[in-house]
Amino acid sequence: MSAQYGARARPAECATPVLRGLGQYADGMAGNDDLDWLYGRERRDSRSRARRTEPEGTKVFSADERAEIERRARAAGESTPRRSPAAAPVRPVDPPPPTQPPAPRQARRRGRGGRRFVAVLLLLVAIVITVVTARGLGSAPPADEPSAAASAPAQTEPSPVEIVDASDFDPPPGNGEEHTEEVPNAYDGDPETRWRTMEYLGSPKLGNLKPGVGLVFDLGEARSVREVRVQLSGDDTDLQVRIPSEDPTGEDSADLNRLRNWDVVGKEKGAGDSATVTLDEPTETRYVLVFLTSLPREGGNYRGGIYEVEVLS
Repeated sequence: MSAQYGARARPAECATPVLRGLGQYADGMAGNDDLDWLYGRERRDSRSRARRTEPEGTKVFSADERAEIERRARAAGESTPRRSPAAAPVRPVDPPPPTQPPAPRQARRRGRGGRRFVAVLLLLVAIVITVVTARGLGSAPPADEPSAAASAPAQTEPSPVEIVDASDFDPPPGNGEEHTEEVPNAYDGDPETRWRTMEYLGSPKLGNLKPGVGLVFDLGEARSVREVRVQLSGDDTDLQVRIPSEDPTGEDSADLNRLRNWDVVGKEKGAGDSATVTLDEPTETRYVLVFLTSLPREGGNYRGGIYEVEVLS
């Protein structure tokens, strides 16, 4: 029995586990008709599966051919080619919009420099316009404001005040007289006539005998006095202009023969042939004293003289 079934060869394509097991079982069950039926069915099923799995038009290789292909692939260092799944369509990505390249640093600096130059030029033009406008406006005072020249009283030239009378002045320790008969010559309008002092020896300070001598001029009433002009004889005369200290208006007949009753309102030192004494401010007074304190040299001694006196208001 075993010789009968052992001579039947089993096809190589019966490679399923069931057939392999049955093959092993067939070795002990030779001559069994059921096994012949199973081998025939397995062959038919294998061919049917091969036809179903292979696509139409594809060549079907036998087991020996496939083994040879695999051997050659391994020898060439290649692997059996595999089908890769269809790649998904790739959606093209839009390129980013082009960006404006930054301006060169030198160009930016040049642009800023140009703007600065224009700004400085405009500032200078504005300053020039302002200065010119200010000068134009400052040349004339506003119409609604009076100018300083119009508001201030106009300065007029001093005008002469009439001298009514005059007398000589020789305070103590003098004797009270100093060429009384020549006093009218000092205000008669004649520059050739004069009033003279006495002659003093040894010193221009009236011989160091007294503080001085002079003339008292009577204006008749209190007048505003601004200036006194005197024409003198000789050179280097010191003189003072005084007014009464107690009653300049002359309402009270005070003792005008004493020097302490007169106040100094102006003076001149080292005068030549003329002197102009301007008071610090106009003063109301009736009497004006021209007092000589130092006399010029005349001959070998010292003598003073007055040609004309003019009182101005």
